Amino acid sequence: MAPAKEVTSDTVSLDGHAFSDRCIGDLFEEQATRNPAGIALIQGRRLLTYSQLSAQTGRLARFLRTSGVRPEKFVGVCLNNGIDAVVAVLGVLKAGGAYVPLDPGLPPDRLHHMAFDAGLSLCISNKALRNAVPSGISVVCLDLDAEKIQQESPDAPESFANPDNAAWVLYTSGSTGLPKGVVGTHRGITAGLVSVEYDTAEVCCLNASISFGLSLANMFLPLIRGISLVVLTDRDLKDIARFTDILEREKISRVVLLPTVLNRIIDLGPLYVAKLQNIRRIGLVGSELTPELVRRFTTALPYTRFHNVYSSTEIGTPATYWEVTPDTVTRGRVTLGKPVANTTIHIFDRDMKPVPKGESGEICVGAPHLARGYMGLPALTAERFVRDPFAFTPGQRLYRTGDLGRIGDDGNIEYLGRVDDQVKVRGFRIILAEVERALASHELVREAAVTTQGTLGEERLVAHFVPSGSPIPSPAELRAWLSDRLPDYMVPAAFSALAQLPLGDNGKLDRRALPEIVRATAEHEYGGHLSSALETSLEEIWGEVLGFHPIDADDHFLDVGGDSLLASAIATRIESRFQIDVSAENVFDQPTIRQLAKLILEKQATVPLNAVGALQGVILCE
Repeated sequence: MAPAKEVTSDTVSLDGHAFSDRCIGDLFEEQATRNPAGIALIQGRRLLTYSQLSAQTGRLARFLRTSGVRPEKFVGVCLNNGIDAVVAVLGVLKAGGAYVPLDPGLPPDRLHHMAFDAGLSLCISNKALRNAVPSGISVVCLDLDAEKIQQESPDAPESFANPDNAAWVLYTSGSTGLPKGVVGTHRGITAGLVSVEYDTAEVCCLNASISFGLSLANMFLPLIRGISLVVLTDRDLKDIARFTDILEREKISRVVLLPTVLNRIIDLGPLYVAKLQNIRRIGLVGSELTPELVRRFTTALPYTRFHNVYSSTEIGTPATYWEVTPDTVTRGRVTLGKPVANTTIHIFDRDMKPVPKGESGEICVGAPHLARGYMGLPALTAERFVRDPFAFTPGQRLYRTGDLGRIGDDGNIEYLGRVDDQVKVRGFRIILAEVERALASHELVREAAVTTQGTLGEERLVAHFVPSGSPIPSPAELRAWLSDRLPDYMVPAAFSALAQLPLGDNGKLDRRALPEIVRATAEHEYGGHLSSALETSLEEIWGEVLGFHPIDADDHFLDVGGDSLLASAIATRIESRFQIDVSAENVFDQPTIRQLAKLILEKQATVPLNAVGALQGVILCE
């Protein structure tokens, strides 16, 4: 990344062209013209050159224009992650519209709200997923309509878009109980080019869902710089072994990771760390970085440059970065770093007045490329996006992040926490109120309070609730209820019934007084209800990973706090101990010790050990 410097969006240029005056599609087309034979996208054995990607997206853009796509027209994209999703996104942008990702794995009610909120009348999908598109929306199927699309000219149409037109709407957790759409513009990406340096020989990696803000820089910046981009599928995004194999096979030189994920890869041992040796830059995002993790990462990968990156969907591209150096490791102090080019950072008190250096306040980001605001929420937009009183350019705004921080004597910004109830769990941004509202909508729940438990970087959502009567709903029932309404990452790992929620002196919920949910150990002795030596060994593995004993042979993995990263760890230990290929997907499909033991016996009788098992985990998110 480029260090902060005094630059304006009107003076920064790429090959003589000002970023602020160009749209994403225009800059991509320049690269396709300059290097048509260069590899643009890679997904397994499927490759697209810049020329081929230009032609595919040009035809799609023209086809979309016949369906009425113009600037400020929002178009849904309901596809699994992969090359087709990137083609759809670029096709929408080149037609002049703005794309709205509709993750087909989300609950139907949530997809319906997003589609209605964005006013969608058109969506790009395929035959397999078209039923996931909310009713009442016309669907362009990339496979069923392929012949019609192919008849269009490969030359991109005139988009008529300008850098301040909407380019995307990404939905994040909202305090009203419903997700809120962040409307971003082309400038949100093109202005970010000044802050990220690329070598033309680099190979980058899109290891974030297009539904999340982190995909913006990961997807667009390499493509408008002419860099090869490896696109991970949904399966790749949930499979640590596949992910690390791809990093090694494709010689990926730059990647962005959650500190938690990198830490888990290192936990898997030297064979997995060796697969990261081609990587020369790793951006660390999504959760707080500690000095202990920094030391561990730099020891495991001494020839890799690490950057602590600070951004959000509302900011678009990175706002600050901090590069790890031997000196910073020695000092043991981790910061967010300093603002990148084209960006300013202010620390304000509650009255939006600057605080002295060294004192804490809210981190506010100023840049010409901030998101436009929140879809259909003018009051919230006015609250979070405010006039920048220090900007030289009239009308420039500040985004109030809700993060607490302070500026140190060296000018680096330190992160100190949140001013509200937003949390990040495994890199996902979650407003606790949204989960609480969904839980309290259950007929047997009168009140609900959600918080996090666990060590820094390893937090999990947990829920406390006051039953409305009898019977008291079980964790499995509440989990099923929430799974029909929320994304998987917003469903708590544990539930606890309370007679009443703790309140502070002001009569409001006191989250700090919520009791820790501790696994009960009085229900049965260690290894209770285990019927074989194999089940006993599995209980030991589960206990090592989950952090407590005992675990009953019929306890459901999710009911005892399991998640995809923990499933990865369990699968790895089973492979090592029993020399049998067991994936994290197996842990979810056979979610009790008893069921998993039966599967192992079947595999031992019929299936040889593969070289590497499929170890599922969350690779990256928002």
